[in-house]
Parts: sequence; C-alpha cells; structure tokens
Amino acid sequence: LALARALGAQVEVAAGLEILADLHAQAGNLRLALARLAEADSLDALLGLAVERGTNLRRSAAILLELGEPVPAALRASEAVQAHRAVEARTEVVYDRLELALAAAASGDRRRAESETDAALAEAARIANPAVVRDAALVAAQLALVAGHPREALRHLSAADASTADWRVADLRAGALFALGRLEDARAEAQRSVAALERERSSLGVGPLRSAYLASRGHEVHTIDHGLQVLENALG
Repeated sequence: LALARALGAQVEVAAGLEILADLHAQAGNLRLALARLAEADSLDALLGLAVERGTNLRRSAAILLELGEPVPAALRASEAVQAHRAVEARTEVVYDRLELALAAAASGDRRRAESETDAALAEAARIANPAVVRDAALVAAQLALVAGHPREALRHLSAADASTADWRVADLRAGALFALGRLEDARAEAQRSVAALERERSSLGVGPLRSAYLASRGHEVHTIDHGLQVLENALG
C-alpha cells in the first residue's frame, strides 16, 4: 500500500485498502475494516470503478450486520444494488440483494427480506450459474429456517447443485430436518456437514493455511458440533 501510494497508483491503492479491510475483519477489528473500505470506496468512486465500489458497499453492509447494525447495513446493501445495476453486473446484484435480505430480516422487515430473496433467486436462475444458484438457495433456506418454515428451507436447498459437497447445504438441511422431527435424517446430514468441513481442512495440509482455516471456521464447527450433540441427546 505504501509503495502504491508513493507511485500514485490509485487503482492499486484501492485494491490494497480492500485487502487490508479483509485482514482487519478477520482479526476482529471491524470498525477499522469499515474505515479502510470507506477509503477504498472514495477512490473507486473517483476512478469510476463501479463494480469495485458496489462490492465494497456490500462488504461494508456485511460488517455492519455483524456489528449488530442492520439498518445502516441495509442502506449500504441497497446502494450496492444500485451501483451494480447501473453497470449491469448481474451476478453482483444477486449477492447484493442477498445481503440486503439478511439485513432486512435482522431489522425485522420480513416483507422486504422475502422480496429481496425472491428477486435474488429469480435473477440467479436467469444467470444459471450453479454457484450463484446455490448461494442464493442457501440464504433463502437460512431465512426460511429463521422464520420457522423448515419445509420451505428444504425446497430452497433442493435447488442447490446435488453434486456439491458444500458443508453449508448439509448443515442447513440438518436444521430443517431437525425442525421437522426427522432426527435420524438430521443426524446424517449433520455428520455429512462435519465430514465436508474436515475434507476442506485436510486438503490444506499442515501449516498456517490450515490454522487460518480452523480460526475462520471456528464458530461454524462449534455450532455444528453442538447441533450434533443435541441430536444425539434427542435420539437417546
């Protein structure tokens, strides 16, 4: 970043700020991450980098949501939608709408959450990229579970690529099956989720990458382990 600034390379300065924002967020310094993204956003706006600016707005929304500030998070996500729609960055718009749906749900605006989720699902289907369809289905399923609609969550998850080994799909499916009282099926899905996480971890080998992976997935692993324990207790 210092070198880019010394050379007056503004695009590289913005990129460096975005990377630093990610590092600050991973380290738990969310306010500093927001400040870095605000700097990057100003540069991207000056340089006319609409896609990058929209992405930074969405990342800011995610951080604000993590900080427990859903209303400003929704505002940033809405700005991201506008920025990406202006340049027809359709895939980015899907992710912007998903972030907006999460923020709306957290603020208690269920109607808007459902509207944004439906719009994201429809756009993802038009794009027909399996990864985008899967990610939209994951958020839709997550929100359906929170709203107490496990069957709807399973319906959304059925749209995810059946060949995927994504631990999140199995984890959400386990939650939906548990809510429906299908405990054996829920346990099988929870175990599948743990196995997928373990495959990801072991593929990194021993070293800093594996340690970083464990650190970044610590909350998810704890949540899944707790869910498995609940299932085991329920099954006797």
